[in-house]
Amino acid sequence: MPTDTTNIIGKVVVITGASRGLGAAAARFLAGCGATVVLGARRLERLQALAGEIVRSGDRASAIVTDVTDAAQVQALVDAAVERYGRIYEQYAISADSFARAVAFAINQPEDVDINEILFRPTRQEL
Repeated sequence: MPTDTTNIIGKVVVITGASRGLGAAAARFLAGCGATVVLGARRLERLQALAGEIVRSGDRASAIVTDVTDAAQVQALVDAAVERYGRIYEQYAISADSFARAVAFAINQPEDVDINEILFRPTRQEL
């Protein structure tokens, strides 16, 4: 956790894809820094579990479950992407905690600083 979370405390942060991985790590981390997190995802059971975990730890979270109209089509696209890029993830994976810290860094800046883009990539991966 950053040593100074002054600019995170009390902010409302909306996280989509919060049911696992990077989204879940960012939600836990930012809630621990004092933000109220609004969690969005399609997986109801995982989303409720994460929101419950955050609330039980004394922090604030709200869960919003989303869906798409053609889940089979979306799942086919996801499966194809996972198959195609699976080896890249295995080779260059960065921890979800590292991602959460980068998000916290951007949010924790003073009101007169706007960080609107962060290139988040493994140091050993070429651009």
